[in-house]
Amino acid sequence: MEIWILLTIAAAGVQAVRTALQKHLTERLTVFGATFARFLFGLPLILGALTALSVMTQQGIPSPSPVFFVYAWAGGLVQLLGNALLLHLLGLSTFTVGMTYTKTEVIQTVAVSFVVLGERVGPFGFLGIIVAFIGVVLMATGRAGLSISSVVAALRHKPALYGLGVGTLYAMAAVFYRAAALYLDSGDFVMRAFTTLAWVTVAQAVAMGIYLQWRTPEVALSVVRAWPMGAMVGLTGIVASAFWYCAFTLQNAAYVMAVGQVELLFAYVASRFLFHERMAKQEVLGVVATAAGIVVIVLYR
Repeated sequence: MEIWILLTIAAAGVQAVRTALQKHLTERLTVFGATFARFLFGLPLILGALTALSVMTQQGIPSPSPVFFVYAWAGGLVQLLGNALLLHLLGLSTFTVGMTYTKTEVIQTVAVSFVVLGERVGPFGFLGIIVAFIGVVLMATGRAGLSISSVVAALRHKPALYGLGVGTLYAMAAVFYRAAALYLDSGDFVMRAFTTLAWVTVAQAVAMGIYLQWRTPEVALSVVRAWPMGAMVGLTGIVASAFWYCAFTLQNAAYVMAVGQVELLFAYVASRFLFHERMAKQEVLGVVATAAGIVVIVLYR
């Protein structure tokens, strides 16, 4: 199995853990505070990992170019904007429809990757992406008790448009991170990924720190006080991001994002076998379709 596939599966698994920890931290802080903790406590970890990697492999840390900074920091910005729009979407009464539309990020990544990097996906790869996307939609609508027709009918409404916007921003972030790593002038794929992640995390930590200090300084202080749980969120967050960035450096972001949907399969397996939750037929079909799409991408792209 190719290394980018293993990295993507590892990223999805660790991200599931990080999401659970961040959700727990949100109960003590605000959502923005929990997100800031992820970047604040993750920053020294990625800087330390980058330094250790340079020493152990005797590679010099790549010198970023202006184009690198444009892509890296633009990726960090659109990711933060996507998070903010997602929070706004969750505040709407019909957010479940919008959440379904956020799943279009995988298909949108195909288009963004072509526009930004000129990268194409093969016919079987695109088929796998479509099948996995259909599976994800079936899982999302099945769990929310929605019909496909009702989701399509809601396309003109605000939640759907917000969901599409979130998907667009996340797709842009994934492609921008890959572009930034590819524009570094030296280093193997791990060095390029870690360097990109370090600069992005610096920008996101500084941006969120300034924002919280301006709007809610008490939240920024609470984040520091909640350092034990915050450190765990930072650790799992930076490990998951490191896996994602390494995968993006090696492979078309569209394929990485599609295989990354395995995170949803992990969640459904956990809900079925650990928490003994029953699954509707639509959800079962979604799980099968998502798994089938991922297999097509892995084997035949």
